[in-house]
Amino acid sequence: MNEFNRTLVLLQGDLEQLDMRTHPERLRYKLYPIYINLLLNKNFFKNNIDIKPLCNDLSLAFKDYVYRSRTLLVARIIRSIELADQKDLLTYVKVAKKYIYAYTDKVENTDKNTNNDSNFIDKFGRKDG
Repeated sequence: MNEFNRTLVLLQGDLEQLDMRTHPERLRYKLYPIYINLLLNKNFFKNNIDIKPLCNDLSLAFKDYVYRSRTLLVARIIRSIELADQKDLLTYVKVAKKYIYAYTDKVENTDKNTNNDSNFIDKFGRKDG
C-alpha cells in the first residue's frame, strides 16, 4: 500500500467517527487535518481551480485570486471551519465524505479496469497455431 492510500484510509477512518452526536469542538479539530490533506494533495484536486466546486458545496465564495494559491485556500477554509456552528460543521463532514469517497470509487474502478485488461489473455488463453 503506497503512502497516499494509507492517507486515504486514515481520512476515511476519521470521517467515519464523526456524526451529529460528536461535540462541536471535536468535529472542528478533526476537520482541520482532513481539509488540509484534502486541499493540499494533488491526487484529489490536480489544479487549484478544481477546488471551486468543493467551495461551492460548502457555500463559500472566494475571489479568483484566492484560487491561485492552495495555501490561501487552506487558510480561508480553515478559518471558516473555525467560525462554523454545529450545523455547518456537519456540512463540512458531509462534503469531505463526498469528495474522499468519490475519489476512492474512482481509484477502485480504475484498478478494476486495469486488472481486467491485463488478465484478458490469461482468461481466454492464446492459441498458437
